[in-house]
Formats: sequence, structure tokens, C-alpha cells
Amino acid sequence: WGRKDAFPGADGSTTTQERTYQNATTIPIYGADGTTKLPEDGTGYRKISITTAGVLNGNTSKIYSIKFPLTFITSSSDWYTNNQNFQNDALWNDGSLAKSNYDPCPKGWITPPDGTWGDFSITTFLYYIQGKQITSGNNTCQNGRVYDNIAWYPAAGHRPCTGGLLAHVGYSGYYWSSTADIVDTGACRINFNMSTIDRLTKAPNRGQGFSIRCIQE
Repeated sequence: WGRKDAFPGADGSTTTQERTYQNATTIPIYGADGTTKLPEDGTGYRKISITTAGVLNGNTSKIYSIKFPLTFITSSSDWYTNNQNFQNDALWNDGSLAKSNYDPCPKGWITPPDGTWGDFSITTFLYYIQGKQITSGNNTCQNGRVYDNIAWYPAAGHRPCTGGLLAHVGYSGYYWSSTADIVDTGACRINFNMSTIDRLTKAPNRGQGFSIRCIQE
């Protein structure tokens, strides 16, 4: 929550049927020549602990995250800091419809505030497996939910804050809002799987790697 740059998602062809951590691998990232694959945990997507020397500058990792946009900063809570007193609730403007400089959405679009999904339910937000409206079957990269025949939400899984590996791809979807939860130091989100939809107002850890479903400004 609060990162400016998106992380690469799953290579759909690698998705397994395990509803556990690391059930898919990251899509290949290529160098400037367009053909050289950048190795994971090398020059491509990589993971590093917030406690590693050089990640924190003072009390935050903001500078490090800007210098290394493909690096997932692992932690037990917040990627931005390991001191609750230095959390930054304004990274995505904390639920405001004014776009912040750190918003990852393209021009004309914005990360949605909490409350956007207030009418999402089992009847308005249907689950599809490979184009069929059903609620049981294989985990595939084509799985997801459709809101009111308008908006598609892929079951893209997520990256847990403690490890940064892909998990639950093709089974669950996790989507951040722009709204911070200052009571429990987390942030607000929606998540779903084949049978349930969870619109709880908070996720405990801002360090989780969730998807963004941008809305128009």
C-alpha cells in the first residue's frame, strides 16, 4: 500500500492448483534489448528485507523504493517504515479523490477510496472460471469476478508482506483502496475468492502486495 510503481504479476501458464503461497511464478522481465531476461532476485524483480542495511534512510524506505522500483521490501507490517510513528497515511491521499504523486494509476485515473465496493455482493459480483459463471473449479489466470456486467476483477492473488512471492493466483483477488486505517496501522481493501467476498475495512499490513483497480478521476 502506497508504492508508486506496480510489481510484475504472475505468468499464467505457471499457475498451480495449490491454494498456498508461491503457486505461480513472476512473468519474465526483459532488459533494454528486449530479449535478455532479467533474473529474479538479480537485476529483475527482487525482494529485500526492510532491516537490510541501506533500505531505511532515517526512519523510512521512501528513497530506496524510488531508486529500486522493482524491489519488494519485505516486513512484518509496513514496507515504508518499521516504526509506527513514521507511517505515512498520505501516500495515496488517504481516501481523497485528489490524486497524489505516488498514485500508481495512469493519467485520468485514480486509486479508489474505501466505500467504492459498498454494493458488491454474491449477486452483483459474480465469479467466473475460464469464461463460465461458476463457483468451483480450477485455478487459472482467467478466473475472477465481474461487477454488474461492467467491471472485471481478475483473481490475481497477492504478494504476502513477509516474503514477496505470489500466492493464491487464480483463486483469490485482493485490491487496495487509497484509504489508510489509522487505528490499526493498516489500510482498507476488498478481497474475494470463488465463494466469498470480504469488504472488511482494513488489512493489517500495508506491506502486502495487492492489486489496484483504478477508477476514473
